[in-house]
Amino acid sequence: MTRIVNRLALLLAICLAATLVAAPVAAKEGKGPRHASASHGNHQRNDDRGHDQERERKGRHSYAREEFETWWQDLPEQERSHLRQRYERLQQLPPEQRDHLRAKWQRFREVPPEQQDKLRRHYRRWQELAPGERERLQQTWRHYRELSPDRQQQLKQELRALRDMPAEERERHRQELHRRYFPDLPASKGKR
Repeated sequence: MTRIVNRLALLLAICLAATLVAAPVAAKEGKGPRHASASHGNHQRNDDRGHDQERERKGRHSYAREEFETWWQDLPEQERSHLRQRYERLQQLPPEQRDHLRAKWQRFREVPPEQQDKLRRHYRRWQELAPGERERLQQTWRHYRELSPDRQQQLKQELRALRDMPAEERERHRQELHRRYFPDLPASKGKR
């Protein structure tokens, strides 16, 4: 779960950076959606309905662009610089990976707001962990995914049973479960 949260948060930041940085750059270079639509043959529509729809779309686009540019200019320079760097990192990725990240970002946007908040809290908690602890948890997650579905279900049930135990006893049992299910992995150092 924490690996997913980590990736979703990174995806969120990268997509936001890409969106924020690309719009002003595209507008300056004449590559915005307004220009792209003309190259796709939309300028050749002859019916009034098509022209009206195009004008309406351009009006909405113009308003959104102005709103975006105002927002962008209000950002502190340090934040704009950070977003530009994220955008550049995104552009260096292979197209398949960028598409994969965009798809993840879209799925995240479709998650209910309460769930998004929960994922963000998990991500912040993940970021607060020491790098060694994050690596240990990632190894545990990889090993967990290699367990058979029956073993995964059994472990989940045993972990749920720990919830009602006093903290000291819960931690002792959690470490025992870790040794039993993941004997090849180093044990954690205390409560996470």
